[in-house]
Amino acid sequence: MTGPQDDQFDDDDDAVVEELDRHYEALRTQVYDYIDENDVPDQIIAALLNDLALEIRKVAYVLDTEKPSVSGLKLELDRYKSDLDAAIRRHKKEAEEFIDGMREAMAEAQERLAEELEQLEDTDTDEDDDLDDDDDDEAADDTAAETETEPEADEPAGKRKPGKDKDKTKS
Repeated sequence: MTGPQDDQFDDDDDAVVEELDRHYEALRTQVYDYIDENDVPDQIIAALLNDLALEIRKVAYVLDTEKPSVSGLKLELDRYKSDLDAAIRRHKKEAEEFIDGMREAMAEAQERLAEELEQLEDTDTDEDDDLDDDDDDEAADDTAAETETEPEADEPAGKRKPGKDKDKTKS
């Protein structure tokens, strides 16, 4: 997990780290699902999440403090800024690894997409072949129908097959 909360906990406690990872992944999933469902641009969602994080930190200060004050809240926000600065420094150190990982993930995604498109094209080609076979069958039926003998003149018109009248011309 990578986040500002990493700086607040000792990595020696595996249970705490695992719990934080679980919460991080759950929130991450919900945020990305929300982005997908609502088509929110990344920059906007990042700004909204930053603002939400600040609001949560302010509410936590008020709820956790016996006598909250304006100056105390400002100090709490300064501490939060220090936490964020430390997290940004850590992310800067991890920038090369992150970019390499993203490039690799994007290349793999492109390969999978190309494979899926190829499979779809193969499926479409198979379906087109099946349709062509059906068209050939229909053409053979039409040819056979054209060569059938015309009904006898004394046969009632109602018993004639549609499309078999002498007056009709095929195009």
